[in-house]
Amino acid sequence: VLFPPGTYASTSQITVTGNDVTLIGQGSASLKYTGVMQTANAGVLRVEGDRCRVENLTIDGNTRLALYGVTVWQADGVKLRDVTVKTTGYHGLYLTASPNVTVDTVIMDDCGEPSRGNGFGGGMYASQCGDLAVINSTASNCWDRGLYIDGVGETGLLVAWCKSIGNGHSDSFRVSDARIVGHYVWGVDCTNVVGGRTGSLSIAAQSTFGNPARVIITGGVFGGSIPAGVDNEISITGDDVVFTGNT
Repeated sequence: VLFPPGTYASTSQITVTGNDVTLIGQGSASLKYTGVMQTANAGVLRVEGDRCRVENLTIDGNTRLALYGVTVWQADGVKLRDVTVKTTGYHGLYLTASPNVTVDTVIMDDCGEPSRGNGFGGGMYASQCGDLAVINSTASNCWDRGLYIDGVGETGLLVAWCKSIGNGHSDSFRVSDARIVGHYVWGVDCTNVVGGRTGSLSIAAQSTFGNPARVIITGGVFGGSIPAGVDNEISITGDDVVFTGNT
């Protein structure tokens, strides 16, 4: 599906249920939610089909009217590339039970606010998404965490050259319940955290089936404006932690 330059308004969530569907925008193409304020599991765009792609599109929550920007729901092999998600009421990206997802060059800006989604909306929330790759992406000015990855499972996670800047209320970048053998975080920039209960980087890796939980973090930039009352700046747990070449 090709979207020429322009704004495409929708009063309801757009849901892709078929496999191998590609949505691609040209120039300034934007999908904008213009319906009533959403209060349940809904957003601008929801992908349920395997091997779908979303490229070169702006996903506009229209100043919090939409709850989520892009939801990937129980879909395998979805790719998001050159996508901007903005002004959602809760998470910009919401990925759940979806293996082999690639988030490449995605901007999540001004997502989440205290009155929506239990007050924990942020740039990206991914749950139970094995073999997840988040590359060259930025979360900024979001209410809660910039990037939050929960329960990766027993397969891999790659986070490379991402930025989580100016996000508040909690960790700028958090990975929890990561029962994985290899856990690679390269070049993550977690600076200028605004507000929060915990620090700019939080990773909890757990071993499984006798395999060590290895965490490799290299080339990162952490710190910046850490406010008073923050528990810690960097928290990493694992059986084999490699932390090198960071600032």
